[in-house]
Amino acid sequence: MHRAALVSLACLASGTLATPAPRHTVNSTSGNYTGPSNAICMRQMYNVSLPPYEAVSFHASIDANPNQTVVTALIQDFLTSQKNYTQKTETGMNMTSGTFSISGVLCTPTAGDKHNGSVQLLIHGIGFDASYWDFAFQPETYSYVYAAASAG
Repeated sequence: MHRAALVSLACLASGTLATPAPRHTVNSTSGNYTGPSNAICMRQMYNVSLPPYEAVSFHASIDANPNQTVVTALIQDFLTSQKNYTQKTETGMNMTSGTFSISGVLCTPTAGDKHNGSVQLLIHGIGFDASYWDFAFQPETYSYVYAAASAG
């Protein structure tokens, strides 16, 4: 196993990562997150700069910082759509670029790295947060982060 990086938000494209932010306890919906007992975990913010690329434009009435109610309404609209949702919302192609902030948690094994600094990028699904990879109940059995840290 390798070090595990828990990502709360991901942008899938090539880019350049900035220097990580200072270490601190991770805030999650269930309180503060410090990781399993066999790992040192720290929150990091990265700025990823993307070169110009062609992207599909969608018509959606969502502002840049939607709240849970807006996201839930969008999902309900998707699930109850009577026709092809992509066709319903797609408005064409356009060129775009920019710098995006990505937040994540980097966990390193307390016993040391046995795999030359390899990192696993773990991305949770839409219905979960980073706790998906580090379930608090019986972490020796159910935590992927615990297992990865144990393996070094």
